[in-house]
Amino acid sequence: MPTPAPTPANAPGIQHLPPGEHRHEASDVSPRAIFWTALALLAVVLLTHGVLWIYLAGLNYMDAKPNPGAHTQGVATHFDLPPEPRLQIDEAADLETIRKAESARLTTYGWIDRKAGITRVPVSRAIELVSQRGLPMFDSDKPGADTDAGLIRGTTPQTPEVKP
Repeated sequence: MPTPAPTPANAPGIQHLPPGEHRHEASDVSPRAIFWTALALLAVVLLTHGVLWIYLAGLNYMDAKPNPGAHTQGVATHFDLPPEPRLQIDEAADLETIRKAESARLTTYGWIDRKAGITRVPVSRAIELVSQRGLPMFDSDKPGADTDAGLIRGTTPQTPEVKP
């Protein structure tokens, strides 16, 4: 008959206590060390709270003490605007102002360059003029006519002849 495999209860080399006898493990942490550590931690927490309470009470005392010149020293009496770009305070009003300015430029007449005789016309009028006269043709034999339409060098756009 084969011998049964060892189990923890009947493993070789294990000594068992007699029935009814109980002991604790000697390798555990000492309950006395746990108590003194917890007491030290409680003392540190209470000491920290006491120091902070005294500090905050001192700040309240200093704040309540009247000192007429302390709050005005070094305080600016006028405020200059910071340099551009600035943060927007009212985005909706800023957008409305920009849109009104753009609308005014797109719907009114005005000078672009008075000396050169260049004017701005409303978009609706420009559409009417282009539909009546057609798109302008530029002198292609002059240098730069293909890139800047000759406007920079002073050439004048020519209206194409419409054949009936």
